[in-house]
Amino acid sequence: MCLFENDPKLKAYLCEVVTFLNLFTMKLLLEVKEEKLEFLLELLRHLPFVKAQPLSPQKAELLEDLRSAVEYVNLAKQGKFKPKPLQQLLISISQSLSCITFYL
Repeated sequence: MCLFENDPKLKAYLCEVVTFLNLFTMKLLLEVKEEKLEFLLELLRHLPFVKAQPLSPQKAELLEDLRSAVEYVNLAKQGKFKPKPLQQLLISISQSLSCITFYL
């Protein structure tokens, strides 16, 4: 049983503290040459203030896609990139999907 399970005020306070502490942490996505990977992971594991774990290729690709999408949004906000209208985007997506053959 948790110490604060029966105390909603304490539980709320601890949630605020955790949220506050999360403001002082940062996550990094690094690209490392394969021959240097073990060295870097070993180094990071010995730093008490760092948690390191490799990402699966799928998660790394998803994070890279998200980073790229955020970059495009920021460029659009700055007026350096003109996004496609939503209708045109949906038409291009539907045309792409119509080329795919599904096998059952």
